[in-house]
Amino acid sequence: MLRRHRKPGFTLVELLVVIAIIGILIALLLPAVQAAREAARRSQCTNNLKQIGLALHNYHDTTGKFPTLSGGTIGTDPWDNGNNGQLCGMIALLPYLEQGPLWDQISSGGTYGTMTYPPFGPAAWRTDFPPFREQTPALLCPSDSGSSTRNPSSDQAYNNYMFSVGDHMNNNAYDRPTRGPFAHQHYGSFAEIRDGTSNSIGLAERCIYSTTGAIRGDIAKNVGTTIASDPTVCRATAGSDGRYRSGIETHQEKVVGKRWADGRPAWNGITTVLPPNSASCLAGGDSWQWGIFSPSSYHPGGVNCVMMDGSVQFISETVDSGNLAAPQPGNRGGRSPYGVWGALGSMAGGEAVGLP
Repeated sequence: MLRRHRKPGFTLVELLVVIAIIGILIALLLPAVQAAREAARRSQCTNNLKQIGLALHNYHDTTGKFPTLSGGTIGTDPWDNGNNGQLCGMIALLPYLEQGPLWDQISSGGTYGTMTYPPFGPAAWRTDFPPFREQTPALLCPSDSGSSTRNPSSDQAYNNYMFSVGDHMNNNAYDRPTRGPFAHQHYGSFAEIRDGTSNSIGLAERCIYSTTGAIRGDIAKNVGTTIASDPTVCRATAGSDGRYRSGIETHQEKVVGKRWADGRPAWNGITTVLPPNSASCLAGGDSWQWGIFSPSSYHPGGVNCVMMDGSVQFISETVDSGNLAAPQPGNRGGRSPYGVWGALGSMAGGEAVGLP
C-alpha cells in the first residue's frame, strides 16, 4: 500500500493565523512609531525656539533692546520705497540665527531684474522682493505640514513662531506698548519685564494656514469689537470638530504663517487670552486689524513657547484661562483676568504665578 507523503508548507488556516499575528503586531507598533516620530518633531521644534530665544538675548546684549513686533522703514510711497512701518521683528534677528547673508540682502536692498528696492525692501506684504521669499528652516515647526504648500518662486517665506502681545486685544496691531513684550514700533527691554523673564512668554507657535475653516491656521473675521470686552464672543465661533461653526466668515489663506516679513499680529503675533488651540478672531475683515490670535500646534495637547529667559516650555491647551467673559485690562500694569495663561502673557501684571 502506497503512503502519501505530505508536502511541507502552510495550510490556509496557518497562513491566515500568521497574517493575523503580523497585523496585530503592526497595529501595536504603529502608534509607538508615530509617537516616536512626533517626539522627534517636537524636540526639533523646541530646538528652533531655543535658537530664537538665544537670538533675542544676543540682540538685546548688542542693542540694549528687543526688536519691535512691526516697524522698519516708512517711505514717501507706502508700498514701494519703504516697509510702511510693518516689517516683522524676526528679520532683525536674522544675524543671530546664522542668517547673516539674508540679513545683508534685506538690509541693503538692491536691484533684482527690472526692480530696484530700497534698504529693507518694499512694503512688508510684497512678494516680488526676492529676499522676502528666502525660507529660513529654523522658523518652521516640523509637525506642521502647512509649509509644504509654499511656492518658492511666488510666495513669501513661511513662519510658525510668533511674537507675544500678551493679553492685549483692542488695537494690538498698532498700540505701543502692549501688555506683552512686543508691540508695533516699540523697542522693549528686560527692564520692562517686572513679572520675571521665566514667567513671561516671548514667542509661541501658530499653525500655518492649510485648510479653510480649520481653527488651527484660519481666523474668523468681522467678529466685532466686543471680543475685547468679552472674549467668549470669539470662543463661540469655534465648533466641536476642530473647525469654525457654519456661517462664520474666515480669512482663509491670506493670513497665518504665510508672510514672515509682515509684523502685524494677524500674521506674526499671538495673544494670551483664549488658551492654546482655541479660535482666533479679527474684529474687522482685514489682516491689518486687531484681534485675538491664539497659539496653535499639531503637537498633541498644547504648544511650545519660548519664555523671555530663553527657556522653552510646553503649555497645555487646558491651561487655566480665568474669566474669559472679562474685558481686557485697561493699562499695561495690573493683573490679568485670564488666569495663569493671561498672567504668562502680561509682563508687568504683578501676578505671583509660575508655569503650570
